[in-house]
Amino acid sequence: MLYKYKGDCLANLGTYEAAFSSYANSVSYNPDFYDAFWQRGYYKYFLGKYDEAIDDYNKAIIIVEATGSSGNKIDLASLYNTKANILIAQKKQSVAIAAIGKAIEIDPNNVTYYSTSAALYKQMKDFTKAQVEYEKAITVETDNKKKSSLYLNRSMMEWSYLDYASCLKDINKAIESDPENGMNFWHRSIVNGYKKNYTMAIKDCNTALELYKNDSIYTPSLYWLRADHKTRSGDYKGAMDDYRLYAKYYPESYSIYYELGRLYKKKLKNMDLANANLAKAARLAWEAKDTSKYCYIKVIEGDKIEPFKLQTDQILNSLTDDYQYKWELHNMACLYSLSGNVAKGLEYLEKSMEAGFDDYLHLVNDRDLELLMKQPRWKTFLSKYKMPLVKQ
Repeated sequence: MLYKYKGDCLANLGTYEAAFSSYANSVSYNPDFYDAFWQRGYYKYFLGKYDEAIDDYNKAIIIVEATGSSGNKIDLASLYNTKANILIAQKKQSVAIAAIGKAIEIDPNNVTYYSTSAALYKQMKDFTKAQVEYEKAITVETDNKKKSSLYLNRSMMEWSYLDYASCLKDINKAIESDPENGMNFWHRSIVNGYKKNYTMAIKDCNTALELYKNDSIYTPSLYWLRADHKTRSGDYKGAMDDYRLYAKYYPESYSIYYELGRLYKKKLKNMDLANANLAKAARLAWEAKDTSKYCYIKVIEGDKIEPFKLQTDQILNSLTDDYQYKWELHNMACLYSLSGNVAKGLEYLEKSMEAGFDDYLHLVNDRDLELLMKQPRWKTFLSKYKMPLVKQ
């Protein structure tokens, strides 16, 4: 037990190898001391050593099951739950289903286990089963704030497959359960924006701003969100005011100068102010080595050569990273769309989908693709890649 406690201290100090050695000493004295296997497995999970972590969790589970003691059942359920989370991280869904099923069988009134199960089905894109598991968690949960969080989590899953109707219904329940949580109003503002109900979107944004009025991190983000709603609704002056409020918090943000420059050029037709803001955005983005953003800025400036050369390099450099590769292809589609080249935009959009791009929420709300969305081929294209229909 002393070696186990020493291992805990060493792990908390960040000296993990020494901690693992201490846990090994612990089980050398008592091979049935499952707490040592449990803790060692936990820290190996934390470090991303998933196979070794599973091995330790399996050893702990075998020891607990062998005792048959009802007093250890809660520990056993917890072990199975964490094992399931490790398997989820490894994308070993079928084994994870069995593990979380054991945890629920042992302790069927534990909210955490249903949440793990929901996360598993969400990863598998079996959203119907994920909804059911969330519902079980919500039913079991008695704390209103935690219940609100569950509704919010489920709503975020629902908007990922474009079911705005269910999403809004769940966010309303989240607000009903916890009306003082600004995050609920923040997310409802986003959903109302997706639904193009900008009046309600801005109203919810204002409520969230009031609830977060003393928070210097959330406040500028909400100004940005409100500016986006105002831009899409046609209130360009109001959007400009909100972007400027954001800039007071982050005066060296190249993204804000990009937004201001874009707004001046595309909507307000003030080329002098557009050029000044875009030039500053380009300089700051280049200094920050944010090549993708730099390319977007240059396209808005009207450059039809440099951004495409740079983005081609970005694509080639991401060939070994599947996730980054599909996003770089998507970025190229956006650049071509912004430049007015429909054929190349659709070509690269198709390439990104073939590479596995499936962020449908981003796709249908991406203002950079507005030109492509107006094309007759757009709906055919979406149908080809089995994108879910928006449910209002």
